[in-house]
Amino acid sequence: MKIYVAGPTFTPHAREFLLSHIRHFREHGFDAMGAPDLLATTPQALFDEKETALRKADALVVILDGAQVDDGVACQLGLFYGLMLQDPTKKGIVGLLSDERGLRKSAHGFGLNLFVRGVLENRGKICTHIEDVLKQLEAWRDNRTPT
Repeated sequence: MKIYVAGPTFTPHAREFLLSHIRHFREHGFDAMGAPDLLATTPQALFDEKETALRKADALVVILDGAQVDDGVACQLGLFYGLMLQDPTKKGIVGLLSDERGLRKSAHGFGLNLFVRGVLENRGKICTHIEDVLKQLEAWRDNRTPT
C-alpha cells in the first residue's frame, strides 16, 4: 500500500522526524514517501511533485505537531480529501499529534482547527502514538477494522 507522509520540513529536526516515520512505515512493508523524497526547487515543480505523489497514494499520514497545523500540510490534507471524494479506492487519512501542546488539550479536540479536525475525523482518525498510526494503516491495507 502506498502512503504519503506530510509534515513540516523546515528544520533539520523536523526533516529527521518525518524521515524516521517514513523509514518506520517502510520497515513494516509500506511503500511510504514524503517531502524529503522530493527534488523540486520551484513552487510549480513542488506542487506538481506533491500532487502526483498524493494521487498515487492509497492513504495519507499528516503530522499535526506545532503551535498550529503547518499550512502546507493542511493544503495537502485538503487535496487528498478531494481526491478521496473522486476515488473510492483511497483508504483514508490518519493524523499524528505527538506535540505536548496538543496532547494537553486532548479533552478539547487537541486544540486543532475545527475544520482540519473535521476533515480528519470524516475520512480517518487522529492518533497520538506512531504505533497507533501503524495499526490503522495495517488495518486499511488488510481491509479490516483496527483493534
